[in-house]
Order: sequence, then C-alpha cells, then structure tokens
Amino acid sequence: MNKLMKRVIAAMLGGVMTICSGIGAAAAEERPINIAYTAIPDGLIQRLHSPGVPESIAYAQISDTLIVKNSEGEYEPRLAESWEINEDSTEFTFHLRQDVTWSDGEPLTADDIVFTMNMLKEASGYTVVTGDLDTAEAVDDYTVKMTLARPNVVFMSTLATPMYGSIMPAHGDEQWGEDYGTSVDTTLSCGPYVLTDWQPNVSLTFEANPDYYLGEASIDQVVFLEMQDTNAAVVALQTGELDVWFNPITGTAYSTLSNADNIAIEEYVSGRNEAVYMYTQDGIFADVRMREAVAYAINPEEALAVGADGLGVLISYPGDIGSEMSGNPDYDSEYAYSYDLDKAKELVAECGMEGADVTVKSYNTEPYATLGVWLQGVLVNMGLNATIEPMERAAFLEEMRNGQVEIMPLSWVGQTYDLDEVMAGPVYSVNGGSSNYSFYNDPDMDALVEASRAASDPDEREEIYTQIIDKFLQDVPFVPLYAVTFAIPHSTDIVCDSAKSYSIYDYHWAE
Repeated sequence: MNKLMKRVIAAMLGGVMTICSGIGAAAAEERPINIAYTAIPDGLIQRLHSPGVPESIAYAQISDTLIVKNSEGEYEPRLAESWEINEDSTEFTFHLRQDVTWSDGEPLTADDIVFTMNMLKEASGYTVVTGDLDTAEAVDDYTVKMTLARPNVVFMSTLATPMYGSIMPAHGDEQWGEDYGTSVDTTLSCGPYVLTDWQPNVSLTFEANPDYYLGEASIDQVVFLEMQDTNAAVVALQTGELDVWFNPITGTAYSTLSNADNIAIEEYVSGRNEAVYMYTQDGIFADVRMREAVAYAINPEEALAVGADGLGVLISYPGDIGSEMSGNPDYDSEYAYSYDLDKAKELVAECGMEGADVTVKSYNTEPYATLGVWLQGVLVNMGLNATIEPMERAAFLEEMRNGQVEIMPLSWVGQTYDLDEVMAGPVYSVNGGSSNYSFYNDPDMDALVEASRAASDPDEREEIYTQIIDKFLQDVPFVPLYAVTFAIPHSTDIVCDSAKSYSIYDYHWAE
C-alpha cells in the first residue's frame, strides 16, 4: 500500500492527515492517481452484484465495451470495429477487432461476448440491457450476432456504457468458475489498466496495461479508494492526497473546493435522477391515492435545497432535462404535480390512513441520510407516523430487491442519456427490483415501453413518450425530485478530457 493511500485512509479513520504542499507536474508524473467514491465493488464480474457507480468506475479501468457514444450521441468503435443492424432493430452483428488481448495474453474473441451477454441475462439488475435479448451467438472467432425477441432501437445505447456493456472473459470463468472476479489473481483485463492489488472495503489498485489496444495510458497507476466521509475527501483533495472524488459535491464542499487553487471542477447536468420510491405491490402505498398524497406533500425546491444545496434541475418526470436526453419530448403534462399539503392530507384521510405507521429506509451515506430525514418530515406533515432506518448499502439493496422497503429516497443513475433508461426502465415490469425500484407492474405501460423501443422514427418515439409520461404521472409509482448537476472535483495536476467518463484513461497529466 503506497504512502499517499495510507495517509488518506488514516484521515478517513479519524487520524491526523499530514498537510503537504502542491505537487509540481514533474513530480506528479512519478506518483499514482488516487481516486475515491463512497464504496468500492465487492466483486469484479457482473453476476456478483447489481449495476452501480462503484462497479462502473472499476470496469472503466479494466474492461471495455463493444462501442462507445461520443458527445454528439454518435456511436464509435471500441472492441467492435464495425457493425450492422437489420431494418427492424432485432438483429445486431458486431465484427471484433483482432488485436485485443486479455492480461494473461489470451485473445479476446466472440466467445467472450457471448459469455458476457448470457451471464448478464442471469445476473441481477441487468434487464435494462438483456430484457429483450433472445440469443447471442458466435458466427466465427471475431463475429457476434445478437438477436432480440422484439425491436429495440436503444439496445446500442446500453451496450455503450461500462455499467451494462463491459465485456468479461469466457476462459476466465472456465478457469476459476464462481471465484472469477473475487481476487487479483482471478481477475483479467482487456482495458487500459490491470488490477494489481485489492484491499476489500478499502482500495483497488490498477497499473497501466502496456498491451492496451488503444495505446498505454499516460497515468501509470490508479488507486481507487472507498471513502464515505465527504469532509475527509474535501480535505484530501485540498492537501493533494486525493486526485478525483467521483461522488458529486454540493454545498460547503462545493464552495470550499471552488475556491481552492489546486482543484478543478467538472460540471454537467447528469442522467442521475433523485426520487422518492414507494413499494406498489402491497402495503400502505399499493393504493394510488397514497402515492398521489406523497407527490402533493413534496416540495421539490425544498428537496433540491436539502439534498443537493440547489445544485440540480427540478424535473416532473425522469430525464426531464431537455435535448440532452435522447427521446425526450420536453413535455409539460397536465398531470404534473405541484406542492399542495392540504390536498395530501385530504387523500390520507380519504384512505383512512391518518396516523398509519410507515418506515423510511435509506443508505446511511449522503445525500440519502439527509434526504431520509427530510422524507420522514414530509410523511409526518401529511399525517403519517413515520420513522427512519438508515442502512448499510448492501443490506439496504438486499431488502429493496426483496420488496421489503415501503418508501425510500434513492437515485437511478442513467448512463446512456436516453429516456429509455431513466424513464422507461423504472416503469417496465420486467425490471422489478432492479431499475424498477417500486415493482410497478402495468400491462398498458409495458406495451407503451415496448412500442417506444420499436419506434425507429424519432417523432413517433417522442409521441409515445408523452403517453408514457402522462400514465406515469397518473399512476405515481415514484415521485421525481431533481436531476443532479454533477460537480466532480479533481486535482489541477491532471486534465480531464471527458467529464462524464469514469475512466482514468481519459485523464492525463497537466503540462
């Protein structure tokens, strides 16, 4: 473990951090880059976890996708050098590069793509990419054909993101089975970095892959730290102990780092939507009137101030951020809610739920610890007896996936910047327990989602989305609060070429 990392960890545990002066560019190139988020992955293959930001950060270093989407929304080659799509978007054929190898020297082939797609079909939480996938087959060593059960014009978008499209090695699975991705020795890379050290719940260390097909990374070593304390991260950034904090900053942290000479901040309106989700299958919120009551009782401006110190965009439906979001009709629905506490109380009384017990559950990290307390107050104000139970991330996710959470503040982090992921995914019944946190199930909504995926004409697709939005607002499976403005701070020793990227391959040393 390097000295910088030890000192950062000491600060996280309440130790005294050594204050250091700025590091010059020449000296900087001899040191690792230290990056951090509130968690690191428990495993490095998709079957070991649901999709999330920690996993996306790790996969962006050690894996690659078939394609990527550039800032103009166009697809560019990655592991696939070319592709064909049939007229109704049910058959996708990819032709792979033939110069890509895994870190053990084995070539990347079509078998790896087939293995990955079949694994994702069985893994928890990946129906966003595999829900319509019927078969993936190797035509030859470097050609893969994927066939969908129904048309899906956004299938390519999901393949282009580290969260859903990271390719894994078939021979690694054959060699280590269920142990693949659980240690340094059982993890292979085809990406810009290779995993060299793993301290569970503490850090992952990556070294530049000298055989990366796009060329060796300019930064030699990356240390990915788990750091749950934002204050510790702010101090570490100021002192030069930390280089990138991937958890968006707000409030005091934002003000402090904005004024720091050695920190740059990348800002953009993200595909991350904060919302209040309610379990719709039984219990207090199975009644749509109670969900409507929550929608009326929420003051979105207050939520934005409490959860993000105003650093975000108010939304009436997921992805409501204008033309930045593909498929977005930029629609003002007549069913949109406005704050009306008296109406909320009337609905609670109408349902006979005055004084009913309800438990808010949430992550014990920010912004959810704060949003959980805020939501408890919202529920009390509308006449319920609300308590709050902050939980560790893994325990919370297990209960949520098992339908054991009545109501919660949580985000859906859309990476594709397409309304299919952030709007359709959370209301599609197939995704219950993954992106559909509310377990909402309505055949008419499912039909609309499938129609939107089959619509190759953009105008037709946007018209279908106006219907999806109207139905969403009428059924209220969850209440959108705001789209987060990502403010990602990093050291001025490095330059970021792509603000939305988690890959340190997209960073380089400042001149």
